[in-house]
Formats: sequence, C-alpha cells, structure tokens
Amino acid sequence: MADTKISDLTAASALAGTEVVPVVQSATTKKATITQILAGTVAPAGLTGATAASRYVGGTTGGAPASGTFAVGDYVVDQTGVLWVCITAGSPGTWLPGGSGVELGYTELSADPATNGTTVGDIAGLSVTITAPSRSFMVEGYLPVPLMSAAQPAFATLYLTDSANVELARAFVAAVAINYAPSPVVFRAHLPRTGGTAYPITPGTSYTFKLRAVTSTGTLSQATTSGLDRPHIRAVTL
Repeated sequence: MADTKISDLTAASALAGTEVVPVVQSATTKKATITQILAGTVAPAGLTGATAASRYVGGTTGGAPASGTFAVGDYVVDQTGVLWVCITAGSPGTWLPGGSGVELGYTELSADPATNGTTVGDIAGLSVTITAPSRSFMVEGYLPVPLMSAAQPAFATLYLTDSANVELARAFVAAVAINYAPSPVVFRAHLPRTGGTAYPITPGTSYTFKLRAVTSTGTLSQATTSGLDRPHIRAVTL
C-alpha cells in the first residue's frame, strides 16, 4: 500500500465526514476526520485589518439558517443570491444580510384597513418588525387612497413611527384633497439617521415600525383600493 501512487487508488464514493486523513499539527503527524477539517475557522494571515475568524458554512434555499449551531463570522449564501453573516454565536445564532436591496420585512393588508377607532391611533394591521442590519436601510409605508368616507375628518396627519410612537416621517392630508383628488400617500425614512433629529440603530436589535394617524375629528377610514397596490409597510437595505 505504501508503494501505491495516489493516482492509482480507487476513487472514493460520497464522503460521510468520518473518513480519517493525516495532518501535520505542530510538527507532528496526526489524524483528523473530514468533519474536523471542515469545522476549522479561517483566519487570513498577512492581511492587516482582516484577521478575524470567518468561514463559509454552506447555503440555504432562502434566508438565514433556521437550525444548527454557528459561530460569529460564519456566513452562508442563499439561493436567491443574498449573503448572510452570523453576528452572534448560537443555535442558530443571530444573522444579518449583506448587500443592498434585501427585504428585511413586509406587511401588506389583503383588505382595506379598518379605522383607527379614535382621533389618535395606529392604523390597524400596518406594522412590520425587523432585525436591524449593520448597514443603512429604508422603511416605507404606503396608503393608496387614505381617508375616504362619508363622515370624514376635516384633516389628518399621518405618521410613520416606531413602536414607541417616535416620529420618522409624516404627511398632512386636507379634506378638499380627499374629496376631489385622492392620491396615494408614501412615507420613507432612511435609517440610521444622524442629521436633524438623530435616530441611531443598533445592528442585531429588533425594531417595530408602524403607520399612525391623528385626525381633527372622527376616525380614519379608507376607500376601496380595487385595482391599486394594497396598503403596506416594508423595510429594505440600502
């Protein structure tokens, strides 16, 4: 066996990970399994500023791994082309997407939103909860034809806020515009925000964003949206 060339050996079938191969560790020849070798982290040598542990651990059909145990620096590429990086070790740990245009969360109403039930309140069903990425992202809210009703308020101020009602964006709608020229209302907030009223973001932390209304009198309602985009709220990386 010792005199047989590697090229003359019988080809192996699919590897199980338990196969043993020789390795040199600290100038001593030892044995290791394929699984042990693949489990090793990679720390690039000689590249100043890029020596933290990192390893490619496989792929998913979509999104971050939902099971398994991972270390900080592990990354996967899903089959939609998004790279996910583990920022907190665990089972499965905390993962954040890399790259722009990644949808972090989306909520769409299949029917017109109910009234907010008061002159000050959340618009029912229009909220989204995300895990904040390590890069900038945008939160967008969309109402196709707001405040159309027989007993409409004289005016309303619509807000995009977080769960603590901290304002991120607003729109003012007057009754005359409601009666004669209904048009969509779109809210957009780019986060984190450093200018004006700062709104810092902690990557890996959960945030909830929602749409909210303050009306002059009465309650907020919604016209039929047949043929239009449905009311929605979403967050996407920039």
